[in-house]
Amino acid sequence: MRTKKTAVQLNREIEKALARQPRSGHATIKPKQQGAIFYRGMVPGDPRRITTGATEWDSYLFVTDTPENARWYGPSIEEVVLVPEARVLYEGTREFTHVAGRWKRGESLLDYASRAARQARAAGYDAVHFKAQTDVGTAIMRREAVASRRAYVVPREGG
Repeated sequence: MRTKKTAVQLNREIEKALARQPRSGHATIKPKQQGAIFYRGMVPGDPRRITTGATEWDSYLFVTDTPENARWYGPSIEEVVLVPEARVLYEGTREFTHVAGRWKRGESLLDYASRAARQARAAGYDAVHFKAQTDVGTAIMRREAVASRRAYVVPREGG
């Protein structure tokens, strides 16, 4: 005999199923083989960096989840691979809300993102992936979490 499930039970099952699937547009994590892959756009030969005046925030390495997003920051794309055990906190998840809280009224994007990154780092995370990938991106707080950095080669179409 089949029993009816409540909306709460269905939502939990959906969340569990989604958690097992890779996010669209996000790097796939292969356990114990390779860490998450991100991308960083740069202008060759230009040593300047975007700064905010917030010393801690400006010390992080900023990457995006797609080469297209990275191109907003320069035509030369670098692929940044994290170590397999790196912990990345994703904005929009329950864990993010638990660790970093919600955006507070009157709080600027910089203040919100800085606070979230600071709290994530204190909770043992290596990076924070924000939804606004072209504006904020993914902040890598612990550079030890980076396994490798190399030039991104655009895949050829057709194999």
